[in-house]
Amino acid sequence: MSPFPEEHLDAEVGYFAGQPGQTLQNGRWTIIRKLGWGPRSSTWLVVDSEDSDNIEALKIFTVAASGSASKELKIFQGPLEGQLDGLPVLRGHFYEQSSKGKHLCFVLHVLGPSVQALRLSNAQGAYLPVHTVKKIVADILEPLSTIHKLKIIHGALTEDNLLFLSEQQASDIREIINASPSVKADEVKSDDGSVYNVVKSQPIGHDFQWNESRQGIANASIYLSNFGHAHLTHESHISLDTIVPEALNGEPIGVKSDIWTLGLTAYLLLTGTPLLSNSPSLSEIEEKTSKLSDHLTSSNKVSPKDIAPTILFLQACLNLDADARPSAYDLIGHEWVAEGMACSCGYCEAD
Repeated sequence: MSPFPEEHLDAEVGYFAGQPGQTLQNGRWTIIRKLGWGPRSSTWLVVDSEDSDNIEALKIFTVAASGSASKELKIFQGPLEGQLDGLPVLRGHFYEQSSKGKHLCFVLHVLGPSVQALRLSNAQGAYLPVHTVKKIVADILEPLSTIHKLKIIHGALTEDNLLFLSEQQASDIREIINASPSVKADEVKSDDGSVYNVVKSQPIGHDFQWNESRQGIANASIYLSNFGHAHLTHESHISLDTIVPEALNGEPIGVKSDIWTLGLTAYLLLTGTPLLSNSPSLSEIEEKTSKLSDHLTSSNKVSPKDIAPTILFLQACLNLDADARPSAYDLIGHEWVAEGMACSCGYCEAD
């Protein structure tokens, strides 16, 4: 068993071993706390030494990922520049040297925990109510439509890349930190005897519960994050984080692959279990999608009155023919999705 509770700081990929109080970019930024981590990076809450009211999120890539992350940087500085609604905002970037090597760092506005974290907070089956999933999908379709118009394939539209918008004002963030102080680094000895300072993640949280009411969840804002798997549609080689039917059939991959992944993600959020295995064959995909209604019903997570309209939405996303899937823009007007949009004409009515 690894001695590291989160990212393996002794891994060859070269994670950045940060800790509260550490300064970066020649003293420009000071780490306040660790927000989270993933297979290619860790994210830290930092304060600007030139402006104490400027608190940002700093995404620090592993040494191994810093090279390929330059492609993500080009997307932010190119087609995504100036695109704000529902998308992360790149404030700047720089390189930071550590004992592991050189790390590319993104200065981003602060986002909160993922939809995945909300789902897993439900100890009764790791699923979310239908009205909450509708709200999540409705929020994500707007930025998804935006990037598709820009000919960008997100490539990893999974529940851990859908993040809640957190507090943005420095005073509000400090209030949260004061209520839950940043943890100090612990010393951990790796298998080879090396000692590392390890910090556990403390994302800037929210007050939403997994079983939040319609009215309560209407106040949430969900952002489409992590463009590490993003591609431009004209690129000759496109790799995705999820297997799609068109890839198995040897057909071109386009923006409709994100619609497929959205359908799988929605199914997982609704039922608490994935529809497909990690590496599904085409026959498995065909079998599972053909019996989608049976699988959703047998999950016992969706009420009988919601089964039929939910199936219609999922079947639209999980059409084996990519050309027959609706666009993100078309799905915004889908009846099932429209019910998830916060408004004063019914969505916010009591459950």
